[in-house]
Amino acid sequence: MNNSLLKVCLILALVLVSIYFTILQLRQKHPAVVHAIFYFISLAGCTTVLIGIWSSATGAMDQHGNPHNQAGEAVMQSLKWALDLNADILIVAGIISLLIVPQITGYLLSAIFGCSSEMKFIESGINFAVLSVAKSFATAAGVLAGLTIYGAAMGWDSFGMAKSLSWLGLGGILALMSFVVIWMHYEAGEMMGFLIGYVPGARRLVTRFHELATRHRPIEPVNITDVVAALHRAISELERRRHPNE
Repeated sequence: MNNSLLKVCLILALVLVSIYFTILQLRQKHPAVVHAIFYFISLAGCTTVLIGIWSSATGAMDQHGNPHNQAGEAVMQSLKWALDLNADILIVAGIISLLIVPQITGYLLSAIFGCSSEMKFIESGINFAVLSVAKSFATAAGVLAGLTIYGAAMGWDSFGMAKSLSWLGLGGILALMSFVVIWMHYEAGEMMGFLIGYVPGARRLVTRFHELATRHRPIEPVNITDVVAALHRAISELERRRHPNE
């Protein structure tokens, strides 16, 4: 085994170990997210393999893995689109900017006159953004894995042993990023809750600022259904933390 191949194997092993330990942290409170990420990786990988089989069977790709006609060019463009993470992140950032930034600026400007109201969809918007970015990483990881497996099986020019392991390593890094993005999101949320709840004066400061920002707004009636639902979610979360392995 030459030095380059050994380095690739070591990097791939390190990536797999990192994925394993990240999942161990994530599964304690969010096992459904782990399943969702693996589902998107598997879906993208299987779809890529099926597209590869179709491309070879119809002559869209030649025996070297190069596009042979317009259908092959379309397949290559589709793969490039699936791997274009920059475009995905920009789209998500644009959607979230339109959803969240106007609410924050409107709240702060209205706060000067005491006319603000509670911001809505902030938490759900952030969750959407994080999950969308994680899905993009997972999809790209699955595409790379499926392409590498099929290309190596077909003996395409760019998929020798070292090259295939390199592509798998890159796919593993993308999968790792998918899990890390989710894990950091939840950890940041818990840290923010801890700071507001336990740092002396933090909760009072936030509450006081909101009271001043909404001082000229009428008190909105409390929806008892929403209160009961919130209590139920809080109790469920406490039970899940108390018995994480159940």
